[in-house]
Amino acid sequence: MSLKDKKGREEKVPMFRSFADHKIEELGKGFEATNQLEDLKKNPPQEEKSAAGPTLCDDGSTPITDDLFKIKPYDAAAAERTGYSNYSYWRSTLQVFLKKKVSVFILIFLVVLLAFTFIQPHLPNQKDPYVVNNDPETGAKMLGDVVISVEHAVRQAEEYGHSFQREMAFLTVHSMLHLLGYDHVNGGIEAATMREKEEDVLLKMGLTREVTFTE
Repeated sequence: MSLKDKKGREEKVPMFRSFADHKIEELGKGFEATNQLEDLKKNPPQEEKSAAGPTLCDDGSTPITDDLFKIKPYDAAAAERTGYSNYSYWRSTLQVFLKKKVSVFILIFLVVLLAFTFIQPHLPNQKDPYVVNNDPETGAKMLGDVVISVEHAVRQAEEYGHSFQREMAFLTVHSMLHLLGYDHVNGGIEAATMREKEEDVLLKMGLTREVTFTE
């Protein structure tokens, strides 16, 4: 193995090494360069006078002398400021985000929608959602919603031995009485009153347990 190959193998940098080792090595090189600069300040190299005379500038007539140069003192704080990076992760992310028109459009739409949810209740002619509003033409009042399961009605009609029409009417009347304030949970007179109202309405409709539309 030649001396050149051996030197190249020794100076070869490993492919995988930690970031800390890399920074320590770079700091070491910086300290070494700083020490060399201090040595040059203390012991400046002596200019070797050439027998042919002083070195000239590019114009060919002005000699290069020491008074043309000025040694700049080293300032560690200034060097640190020069190497400081003003990079900001969030600023860079925002700049990339703002370059995408679709993302900006969606963001603006969401902001406008959110703002409208706060502004809309204060617009004129708005109704209070917590107040029951009557129909101005008929005077009807919104009491609530009624949801009836058809499958449940068919099963109960077979269970009680009457028609499907009678069971649907019973469930409708039962639900409407609940919306009007009647209840049967606690039993007693309250439940008996509700049951009496149900049978009264069904009787007027001709839907008793014995009579059906099919008969």
